[in-house]
Amino acid sequence: MADARGHGMSGGDYVGMGFKDRDDYIGRLNRIVTAVGDDAQNLLHGISMGSSTALMLSANDPLPSQVRAVIDNCGYTSVNDEISYQVHNVAHVPAFIPAVAVASLETKLTAGYWFGDADALAAAEKTKLPVFVVHGDADTYNPTWMGKKICAAVTSSPKRFRSGCWAR
Repeated sequence: MADARGHGMSGGDYVGMGFKDRDDYIGRLNRIVTAVGDDAQNLLHGISMGSSTALMLSANDPLPSQVRAVIDNCGYTSVNDEISYQVHNVAHVPAFIPAVAVASLETKLTAGYWFGDADALAAAEKTKLPVFVVHGDADTYNPTWMGKKICAAVTSSPKRFRSGCWAR
């Protein structure tokens, strides 16, 4: 298992929200294939931001052919959706779009990406890998509708959605 940027022992001063991490994981997957050989079989799996990272990675071109499937466990559709949801539904503040745009600009200047770049939903539309979406019904951080929307966006490969009332 690997730490995402800005987490654990990964280094980096800024969290990439899955977008910046894709290149890191492509390098890791290629090293696995080099070490194990062409018979390596990889499954992309993450929880919350990690699952959105896995989806964004799954749409990467080129992706090693040894990557077989994605498990999206309580992921978000996009950073824009996530921030809007948190501001409006959790903080109970009207989702003020110009403030989100300013925060996105600041992220571009400091971390090198726009909020719109970190879009797991767009990746779900592009992936050719089978996708299993698992989402808790009581998830108050990444709401269940995001998982359902991600599953619906997968059109080029097998998919399955499973929800339940387990704790995160």
